[in-house]
Amino acid sequence: MCLFTSALIEASREAEEEQVLLRHNMIRAYKRVKSNGGAPGIDGMTVEDLMPYLQKHWTGIREDLL
Repeated sequence: MCLFTSALIEASREAEEEQVLLRHNMIRAYKRVKSNGGAPGIDGMTVEDLMPYLQKHWTGIREDLL
């Protein structure tokens, strides 16, 4: 595989990761979990606790994921 192709593949992966983290996609995922009555995760956080946590920590979470 040539360097250019590798760079294109990497750029595509980064774009996909950024798409997942777009605000409207995150809100859609949150609403889906909430409507399904999502159970607490391994960390014990409930759906009711999730939104305030995300609002407070989102910038750092997003940076860690990218």
